[in-house]
Amino acid sequence: MAIFRGPRRSIPTKPGEERVTFLREVASTLGCDSSQLDPSASMTKRYGVDELEVFEYMQIAEDIWHVELNPDPMTVADFAEMMTHFRTLESIMAAAEAAARGAGS
Repeated sequence: MAIFRGPRRSIPTKPGEERVTFLREVASTLGCDSSQLDPSASMTKRYGVDELEVFEYMQIAEDIWHVELNPDPMTVADFAEMMTHFRTLESIMAAAEAAARGAGS
């Protein structure tokens, strides 16, 4: 089984406001205010999300930072790998920032 990423979209973001935008977008999917999010909390334990929701948050980060964090398509093994590396919103933001820095060099 493989899951393909949907169409990329550009999420309008001012330079330096990527984290704020990311947290606002994730909060919207969770039905809460971004001030209620704890970026260092376990997404599965704190918010009860599953791997498809984490995948969605990864796509949001990719769309904000204009980077690729996951392979496309993703296999079951890729999802398992993703869940070991991206347990928190902070880990997603840090990976997106690192990828964006790498792309800019």
